[in-house]
Amino acid sequence: MLLALAFAALCCAAPTLEPPPGRTAAALPALPAQTPLAAFRLPPDDFGRAGDRWLGEDKLKHFVVSGALLLSSQYVLTRKAGLSDGRALPFSAAAAAGAGLAKEVRDRRGPTRHFCRRDLAADAAGLLLGALVVAW
Repeated sequence: MLLALAFAALCCAAPTLEPPPGRTAAALPALPAQTPLAAFRLPPDDFGRAGDRWLGEDKLKHFVVSGALLLSSQYVLTRKAGLSDGRALPFSAAAAAGAGLAKEVRDRRGPTRHFCRRDLAADAAGLLLGALVVAW
């Protein structure tokens, strides 16, 4: 549930404001500082970016690593910390989802400056498969 809410917030976050042609950034209205998630607003995603295919190698890596992180943290929480499967699953999912989100934030601040929601979708698919394996 928490993962679904976080993913929905990422997908529905307001894009950053860009000045229209012929206007300066100073003429744009300021974002309200009291907005709880104002600091986490995402830039518009470049879905048409060359080389960023839905079934590319990068998406497969996101899928596999997210599922593996969920399953490995689930193992640690159930076998080593003594939690039940149902109690450990939200923590495992949050840890794996947080790792995927942190990677995208790092990518956004890196030289490519690309935050990819497709990568987050691949992460979510890996988390779903991992959760199904745990529930089975």
